[in-house]
Amino acid sequence: MINGEAAVLVTPDDVEAYRTYVIDGNSGPGDDDYDNWPSEWGAPIHSDGTPKLMGDKMAWTIYNDAHPDVHGWLETNDGGEGNNTFIEVRETVWGFNDGEYESDALFYKYQVFNKGVDTLTNLTISHWNDIDIMSATWNDWGFNDDQNFGFVYYNNDSANANLPKAVSYFLIQGPMIPETGSTAHAFGATFENRTNLNTTAFWGIGDDACSPQNYGGSPSNLIQAYNFTLGLQYDGSPIVNPITGEETTYTFTGDPVTNEGWVSDDYCHGGMTGYIMSSGPLTLAPGDSQEVVIGLVGSSESSVEASLIDLQTKVEYLRDLYYDQLSIQEPIPIPDEFLTVKHYPNPFNPSVQFEIEVKKESPIVITIFNIKGELIWQKKLGIKERGVHTLSWDAKNLNQEFLAASVYLYRVNAGNHIQTGKVVYVK
Repeated sequence: MINGEAAVLVTPDDVEAYRTYVIDGNSGPGDDDYDNWPSEWGAPIHSDGTPKLMGDKMAWTIYNDAHPDVHGWLETNDGGEGNNTFIEVRETVWGFNDGEYESDALFYKYQVFNKGVDTLTNLTISHWNDIDIMSATWNDWGFNDDQNFGFVYYNNDSANANLPKAVSYFLIQGPMIPETGSTAHAFGATFENRTNLNTTAFWGIGDDACSPQNYGGSPSNLIQAYNFTLGLQYDGSPIVNPITGEETTYTFTGDPVTNEGWVSDDYCHGGMTGYIMSSGPLTLAPGDSQEVVIGLVGSSESSVEASLIDLQTKVEYLRDLYYDQLSIQEPIPIPDEFLTVKHYPNPFNPSVQFEIEVKKESPIVITIFNIKGELIWQKKLGIKERGVHTLSWDAKNLNQEFLAASVYLYRVNAGNHIQTGKVVYVK
């Protein structure tokens, strides 16, 4: 989004840049997506500005709902007007070639930003899937209450042994809400007095032809869909487990292996079997953000029962893997109290102003690099006394030629002290 609008409306000539970018272990300079990696929009990078690969292959894209003419069918059924949230989502998807369970999985990271002017209250972050395995009309669905994940399974043991019989989209890292004394994780950092939500609501869907009045039904408008994300029935009334008679926010929490509890095999089925899993409610003020991570994994054991049991093992393993290894980012630099660097405007055109503050007399040098780490420009200010010193850079190289619009990295040296950062040149 640019200045509160969908970028495609503001700079339609850049439409080719608004795409999904894909890199892998063989990517490097000369590859189009690598060379044009959109770090200025939040695509992950290393400290030197080069694309940061998660797993063995990774896709990154960014999208929003700010275009006034674009709505899904649910919004259209509600009139299709005024439903823009001005949320921007940065999505990273990655997978692995090898590993005991890693090669059976994909990871999805969603970074959610409120780019509007309104505070969004009672917000749920939800994932709606339609998992078709084998013959879609033989699929059932359920929610593992103990391990807090939903799943779809092929309820027929005659299936091809080499194909998945059970599949799950499952929550790894939920959104954060305040909670005194707890600790949460997001954006590669730890937050005190916050907690990450689990899946707080689950609505299994048998088919879009199934009535929303029935468990397993599909919502037919936005209000019904929102009620499902809150763990309510289509009309806002509570979900009642028909086996226990108790109110719950999760449907189909029984065990299909033992056929105990509330299972889905007697409910409306069709080719749209999937589920809505949600976390919330929460509040997202203008400028605030949330990060959610979801895993996808399947199992193709010799029987449906064995596949469902295997799925539990894989979900637990992959959640631990993410927190133990994959969520670790490069350390965030701690500001140097001796040296402070400010720059504005950013993005800039045609020049950016640097304000460099030193606590005592020091020799100051500023160096500009491109995202490949190649030297672009350098300025030696000489020995400067304590205080603030300014200079500008007008996006030219050492030969005084204007550069291409891109992300550029700066490094300021003041004696033994260093500050780094990035600026974005736009045309």
